[in-house]
Amino acid sequence: MLTCLPMAEIHGAVFLRAIASFPAAPVLDARAYPYFDLHGLWRTGAFRCMAEAGSSYVHAAIDLGPLLDTASRWRRRQAARDTVSASLGHEADGPSILLLNREIEIEVLADLLRGAAIPGGGSWTVQVFADPAKAAGT
Repeated sequence: MLTCLPMAEIHGAVFLRAIASFPAAPVLDARAYPYFDLHGLWRTGAFRCMAEAGSSYVHAAIDLGPLLDTASRWRRRQAARDTVSASLGHEADGPSILLLNREIEIEVLADLLRGAAIPGGGSWTVQVFADPAKAAGT
């Protein structure tokens, strides 16, 4: 399962809760330009949180921009599948966290990974992080 965080649209506290919700989950940063300067968060704090949770961090950008034609769509689909499998494939049986810029990119990624096989069987499930604090109204 890939739990995605739209980093340009969230508060730093949401990032911290996501990491705490999935202890030891690998974190794949698929953004071209990773940054962690969010309200209530900074780079050092983000990496400290991941280390304390036992999470590994990998930066491997995935191109999720506009698809111009069918050929580019297929190339991007294969590149996205290869990147996710290479970065997280050995840990596909448990939850993983994916960092993207915006929620619209999560939809594009879900489309690109639809039907992609996980090493060892099954397929990727892509979801947006369901913040428990938001659900509780706090």
